[in-house]
Amino acid sequence: MGATTLGLGLLLTSLGVPPWAGLYVADAGVNSFQPCGRSEVYWVSGTAPVVMALREYALKHKQTPYQAFYLQLEGELQPAPVKGDGAGYAGLLLPRHVMQLSAQLPARCVRLPGD
Repeated sequence: MGATTLGLGLLLTSLGVPPWAGLYVADAGVNSFQPCGRSEVYWVSGTAPVVMALREYALKHKQTPYQAFYLQLEGELQPAPVKGDGAGYAGLLLPRHVMQLSAQLPARCVRLPGD
């Protein structure tokens, strides 16, 4: 098994089985998802209409810069690119279906200190 295959396997097991729940942030230079209770942050990417709708909603409804929204979704994980959008993140998250998006963050899903 090559390094890329191994890396993708670690990505897939790191979030568990979808649907995933976490914090979504869209702002200048940011389009990210951090699973509840985890420190890893994934770059949200893709050309599906759901990606544009997520970003548009967050930008329209945010009340503070880099405001986090609670998000439950299903999607696909891919390794992070070496350069460009998503480089330096734990991986790429390609959303397929959104179950919930809310400005109210559940107590079990809050930003970790320093995030």
